[in-house]
Amino acid sequence: SEMCIRDRLTITSISKQPDLNYAVTAHPNPTSNYVNLKVEKDSWESITFEIYNLIGELVAKGEMKANPTQIQFNSFSPGVYFLKILENQKNVKTFKIVKN
Repeated sequence: SEMCIRDRLTITSISKQPDLNYAVTAHPNPTSNYVNLKVEKDSWESITFEIYNLIGELVAKGEMKANPTQIQFNSFSPGVYFLKILENQKNVKTFKIVKN
């Protein structure tokens, strides 16, 4: 029998990389419509994001097209989500976002 493997993420902590030399912010939080993702860095083109629900399913992903970038949450059900920020596919920081 074939198994179906879905993208899942297990959150063990909400933290940032200890060697991160720039700030990453996501606001407003809680939100009902969107979150503004901002990086305090000149070069942000290699920054991507992934959004996971509480059971670890990948529900959205994208890349920074501007700084800040507006990430839409209005199509998600109310609840808690994890916004994972990556640079060159390496985890930079994970935010716990509450959607009203």
